[in-house]
Order: sequence, then structure tokens, then C-alpha cells
Amino acid sequence: DLGAGSVHSGTNVSKVSAVGDGMRSHSGVAAQMFRAVAQAGVNIEMITTSDIKISLLVKRDVAEQALHAVHRGFHLEQAADRGPSISVSQTAQPSHTAPSTATPAEVVGRLANMEDLVVSEVELDERQSRITIRNIPDQPGMCADLFEAVATGDVMVDMIVQNVSHEGHAEVSFTVPRQDIDRCLPLVREVVSQWEGAQLSHDRTIDKLTVTGIGLRSHTGVGDMMFRALAEANVNVQMINTSEVRFAVVVAADQGQTARRALTSDC
Repeated sequence: DLGAGSVHSGTNVSKVSAVGDGMRSHSGVAAQMFRAVAQAGVNIEMITTSDIKISLLVKRDVAEQALHAVHRGFHLEQAADRGPSISVSQTAQPSHTAPSTATPAEVVGRLANMEDLVVSEVELDERQSRITIRNIPDQPGMCADLFEAVATGDVMVDMIVQNVSHEGHAEVSFTVPRQDIDRCLPLVREVVSQWEGAQLSHDRTIDKLTVTGIGLRSHTGVGDMMFRALAEANVNVQMINTSEVRFAVVVAADQGQTARRALTSDC
């Protein structure tokens, strides 16, 4: 119907995920995961992230190999918590949430109805920038090199999206706090300069919108509703990232407020 593009499908893939709340407070988590997979000789076919999870798509016949490599890479066999080896722990923000006085029965009662809540929140982040690298060699270790360099500069990475490669080359986009873009770009350029034909670009001003709701796991059509609302508001989506309870999109900086109004009224 669109008259453009093509559809590819396959079943010889598996998804490997690392989950942990510390991803919000430590730079270098993605880099350590990518390095562990690369050292196991496993190539990453796709990447997607959320604030507490990084997921990789790999070939099914090396999924167990990748899983064990990530487990070892984060030292999960040890009882003591250890942060990523190249990370810097960020300053935690104090919590202003009052302690809950609800009884266990009341908590369980609320949880039983949470699946009915399709969308609970729409957030707009106007403080991010995006970096994109095209024509990355589709080989193990490329993303590890890239994000290790970013982590050495103590730059927190938010969204990461790697698309399926074509003709032996992949494309990766990721977002960082706008205040860190000038510190991040030289680190990325140094890595990219080693890859023949790779192209680096960046957008200093972007807006990120996040739609959150636990019911996203059990309701079809939430993505359709979200993207249709943005299309009817004439907002173009530049980047998409999803998890079980969250849809995140990047739009142009001058369209963020329009997009939030569209999503708040329609979702």
C-alpha cells in the first residue's frame, strides 16, 4: 500500500536482555554488555533499550553463548553487587516519595486492576541530543568499541537503536543529555575514524516523548493509536524504542509540545 520499502522476516533469532535498575545511575552498562558478547564471538543484529533494560537480537544458535557471556560479564554469579568496570556512578537524585502506608491486601488489589490501565503517563524530555553512525562494519565488537569510548567520557546514554544490517553494514543511533554532546562527539569521532566509509551525524536539539502503561503488555493497538495520533498532528517520528511497558519516540525539537498534546488527548 505504501509503494516503498520491503519486508524481511526470519525465525533464526533470539533476544538476550540485561535488566537492572542501576542502568539509570551508571554509565558504561551498555558498553560492558556489548564487550561481553563480542568476546564470545557473537555478532549483534539489533539493539533496543529502555531505562532499565538493554536487549540484543542475535542468531538463535549462539543465543545460549551470548546469555552466558553477559551473565559472566556482569559477574552475576557473585553475591556482591559490582558496577560496570568502565563506568562512573552518577549522583542519585533524592526521592521525595512518601513511604507507602497501604496494606499488602490493598497493594495486591490495585495490581489486579493495573492491566486495565493502557496508558498511565506521557512524558516530554526536551534536554537530549542524538548521534547517528551509518555504515558501521557489521562485525562483533563494533558497538563495544563505540560505547566504551562514550563511557570513558562519563556520558549517560539513554536510547540506543541499531537496525538490522544491510550489505554488511549497520546503523546505530543513540541519545545523550544535551549538556554532554560536546564532550561525547570527539570520543565518537575517534572511534568512527577507524571505520572506512562510516558516517557520523548528530542533532543537537531533539525532543523525546515517552508513553508508559503496564497495560501495553496485554493490549494490542497501542502503537497504532500512538503513531496515528502523531501523524494526524503532522508530527514526524525520527526514532522509535519500545519495551513491555513503554513506547519512546524522538521528534524534532519544535514538534515536542505538539506531539505531547496529541498523545495526551488521544492515548
